[in-house]
Amino acid sequence: MVKRNRIDDIETFRRKNQEEEALVRDAMEEVKGSLSRLVMALEWGALALVVAAEGILLLFATFPGSHKFVKGIVAVLRSALQPLLSIVPFALFLLLDLYWKYENHPRCEGPSCTIVEREHHAKSQMKSQRNLLLVIAALFLYWVLYRVTAMLVRIDHLQRKTKIQKDGDDEDSD
Repeated sequence: MVKRNRIDDIETFRRKNQEEEALVRDAMEEVKGSLSRLVMALEWGALALVVAAEGILLLFATFPGSHKFVKGIVAVLRSALQPLLSIVPFALFLLLDLYWKYENHPRCEGPSCTIVEREHHAKSQMKSQRNLLLVIAALFLYWVLYRVTAMLVRIDHLQRKTKIQKDGDDEDSD
């Protein structure tokens, strides 16, 4: 009788332990899912900040009447271009992530779809399209910023060359 009670106690303890382990496992999976969503949100937030920075730099570079500050602007742009180059592989990685999600996203088609599932699918597609535009904007703005900087450097070089030639012509005429 005592042995039977002990066996029952051990079995009860094992069941409770297994239930607690299952709860901990479920909680860990939930935390893991939350962390992965947080990391993705941070990646897209970082990309949005880089796009904003590229836009501001491009605005300063092309702002009319900034010819007085061209040397300073060019120096800032040239020093910013190299760190901003890291956005290219990052944006390409996010583009591949978008493509993978598009290809592996469960489709919601037919009468078996509920309204909530359709809304969730539409919302997911809208986010993917927004993120695609963000990736394209990041790559395009980097390219435009690179080209504008190259043009400003070339213009500055040509102006210096013209000034040297002009000064040389003035000395010859004296």
